[in-house]
Amino acid sequence: MDVCNILNFVPLYMEDRKGEMQKVIIVQDFKNLFNYLPIEEKIHLILSKNKEILSVNEICEKIKIKKRTARKCLSKLENKKLVKRKVGIKINNNFRFGDKWYAIKNFHIKLEDKVYIQYESTHKNNKKIHYLLLPKFIKIDKNFVRCIGLLDAEKTKFRVKKTTLEFVNSEPLIINNIILFFEIFYIPKEYWRWRLIFNGNIKHIVKDKLENIIKFWIENTGLSATNQLLSSPYFTEAKGKYKIKTELGSLNLNYNNLFFHNFVENLLNKIKLIIEKNENFILTYLSGFLCGEAYVGDRKCREIQVGSKDEKQLDFVKKLLNKVGIGTSYAKASSTSPPRILICGKNNFLKIYKMGVFDINLKKKASLVRRLLGYKKMDSMMKHILKKDLEKLDAMLKGRELV
Repeated sequence: MDVCNILNFVPLYMEDRKGEMQKVIIVQDFKNLFNYLPIEEKIHLILSKNKEILSVNEICEKIKIKKRTARKCLSKLENKKLVKRKVGIKINNNFRFGDKWYAIKNFHIKLEDKVYIQYESTHKNNKKIHYLLLPKFIKIDKNFVRCIGLLDAEKTKFRVKKTTLEFVNSEPLIINNIILFFEIFYIPKEYWRWRLIFNGNIKHIVKDKLENIIKFWIENTGLSATNQLLSSPYFTEAKGKYKIKTELGSLNLNYNNLFFHNFVENLLNKIKLIIEKNENFILTYLSGFLCGEAYVGDRKCREIQVGSKDEKQLDFVKKLLNKVGIGTSYAKASSTSPPRILICGKNNFLKIYKMGVFDINLKKKASLVRRLLGYKKMDSMMKHILKKDLEKLDAMLKGRELV
């Protein structure tokens, strides 16, 4: 495990919404971080501290804000299930007074060892400050590196705009890994907006099961029902091998913050220099990337395909695969497919299986095991292990099926 200073990944300049480059100001040594927090988080911190129960007036006195601002922030915190109100005296159906507020979840940021970064932009001659609070140090371990691979594979596929950080996947284990990853940077799961995405061809199947599908995702990820981005799901008309076929759909995580989006882009670019020097990190990164990007198919397919429009990214992945002894070939872009890395042969498939590359993507792991069982010349002991593993995987996947 490596420990890195976050400043290694903070760019000196940030691109604002107009595409202009603005200088980033970094503040490390300051006594009172409280002054830099947004109002919403200041209120949450005050209510968390000593488990106080306060009225709106008392909150306004402590932070020096207007009542209207306090009520708006408290309403947002209540929707995120971070605070709760103690109902006051009811006068009539339209009016009551004496409501008090308390925290039901403690403030998630400890005010030590943090870095505050900001830049200024102008809009209609008005200055606006954009800021982030980040940990001074990050631990680069296997879970961290796996999520870097997942982000490289999945985060840009459904991007609406460059101010939005999005991640899409149909595997709850992968979604949970990403949610935990961003908690390192103080983005709790309550902050994510989300929506469901389905292949348009199964619209008639999903229609009557939508309530159960939403329940499945909430139960398996812990996301808040109040943060659902759209009341109705999005149906895509994607075609070919990569279209979304599962009736449970895919979950689209969405966090709209230009500054954080640009920071993550910079992190992904620079962290690769650390990854390629450490063999353990290489395996873990490949696990994340292939779980997100690889097409495994069924036992009739002769290769695992890894496609991407980003040829530099493909070259990087191909280089890492060769470093760990997995042979590859390269297929150029065609009229229907992007450039692709091809992984062929029983020996390569066995290496991928033994390395546990698809351990957090049950569907892809099950497909890989079926493909290996399709080989006639297979060691009897290995065949027994594969059959047992497939039984477990099929049972786990069957447990997700909707009635």
